[in-house]
Amino acid sequence: MGFVIPGDVFPVVIQCKGFEVTADELRDGHVEQVAKSVRKFGKSGLKCKRYIILSNRSGRNRVFAKGVESKLGQLVSGGVAIEALLWTLDDLVKALERHLTAGVIDALRRWSDQVDRERSKIFSFDEVVIDDVPAVKRRWRLHVGAAQGQIEADQPIAPSQLIEELLIPTQGRFSLVIGAYGMGKTTLMRNLKLPAGYTRLLVPAANLLHVVYSGGSQTALLEHLLQHTGCLQDLADASGIAIKELQRVGGACLGDAVQSTDLKAVLIIDGLDENRIYSRADGFRRLAGELRRLRIPVIVTTRKEHFFNRYLELQPQEQQVWLSRAIETTVIELTDWSTATCNQMLDRVASLTDSNRRALDPLRVLLDQRRLPLVAGHPLWLAMAIDLALAGDMQLFDNQRALYSEWTQRKFMRDFSAPGRDLPKALSNLAIFVQKLTDVMTAIAARMCSVENGSLGLKAEIDDVTVEAVAREHIPTAERLDPLFAESSLLTPSSIRSTSGMQMRFSHFSFQEFFTARAIEIELISVADSELPVGVGAFLERR
Repeated sequence: MGFVIPGDVFPVVIQCKGFEVTADELRDGHVEQVAKSVRKFGKSGLKCKRYIILSNRSGRNRVFAKGVESKLGQLVSGGVAIEALLWTLDDLVKALERHLTAGVIDALRRWSDQVDRERSKIFSFDEVVIDDVPAVKRRWRLHVGAAQGQIEADQPIAPSQLIEELLIPTQGRFSLVIGAYGMGKTTLMRNLKLPAGYTRLLVPAANLLHVVYSGGSQTALLEHLLQHTGCLQDLADASGIAIKELQRVGGACLGDAVQSTDLKAVLIIDGLDENRIYSRADGFRRLAGELRRLRIPVIVTTRKEHFFNRYLELQPQEQQVWLSRAIETTVIELTDWSTATCNQMLDRVASLTDSNRRALDPLRVLLDQRRLPLVAGHPLWLAMAIDLALAGDMQLFDNQRALYSEWTQRKFMRDFSAPGRDLPKALSNLAIFVQKLTDVMTAIAARMCSVENGSLGLKAEIDDVTVEAVAREHIPTAERLDPLFAESSLLTPSSIRSTSGMQMRFSHFSFQEFFTARAIEIELISVADSELPVGVGAFLERR
């Protein structure tokens, strides 16, 4: 311990005062006891930024407080303290709660930043993003016992309005951001431009995969969030508090904070379809119930097909099981990019280096000539095309079959290397699994063909029962099969789940043409002397 030297400026000085009477019984004599301590410190030659008189009573005695505060004012006017305060035990508890809340929020923010820094880099230009992404909004209402959910017509939303729409801190209101695979939901959340002073709390839903509820409490979601992200571990080490106790208290503190309008933070739960609990209808009910209590902006993201299949229209008997209250929220859908947006992305990547600019010139020509229809309008395919061009693989653009084969393989690898995507144990080798999925898609495409009047026709849809049967033929193990064919996003539901099952379709017609061409090559389809669709023929010509 060092010596106290006159002239030192301490961050805080606390003078504790113990009284044996209730707060209501405090009188002038007690004020004088405080005054003696104040005068003694004023004459000590020491200074501080904050001087606090801490009374061991709860509740406030206005007469006592007024008398003490007048004495404390002398420390400020005399230049001894910048701030001098009277605290009761209630004030101390509130200050400790604010301090702990700030620590919890900061720990969660740092954890969010770390997760973002450690994410796998997919493209060579990952840090180049487009802020002005096309989107539409609509209101979605799901009432108990209703025959179907009500969703308003699309309303185009300007880029400047998007941030404003997502950050309205109204109690019980959360935004649901949806979009097809690769439309940039996670990228948008990572790069959302927040107003000054706002904290981004971005939690991948996959990090909450093993949440188990026991009825749920008002702060259950936040407590589980702190528990399963592990963000408080360092705080527990520093404070000496047991981690479970810290999570319990921290969850309550965070709960109080996010139910006020003072906290400037945005909670983002990203990738709801990747959560084993919240992706289900009953799990979504629990999540919606917890989000109702929060006053900070909350954003939840999920794939478009997951939203339409699981939540939009539920049968009345299903609603009675899981929906205890109506749900109403704003749905923001990210839509296909415009030509201008695609060009903006190309311009930003090209501006990084002269070599980038030269490498992308041929790709611009192909896009202008409309020779890459899948690329135009879809950010994921555009990004893959840019990456191929930057790597000097332009020869793939002259071979449509090879190009789609490369893209499809990259898409599978990207989908199934993401956190929370469990592969069947018998197919733990990702490269082998990608090949198996390719075989599954080829077999599915073969089932979606018919030859009539000498022409090969491609059916738009296939029932999910057939799809699962085909998948099991190629992946016989039942361990975590969960329809993996749908998780790949090459197949998406085209109608809402009902008692009769649902219909699936390829997410892009070119995929169906590509896999049909593969099926013809390996003789799963007999098309001798048959007229082929133009797209299928194009793939077969460029082997």
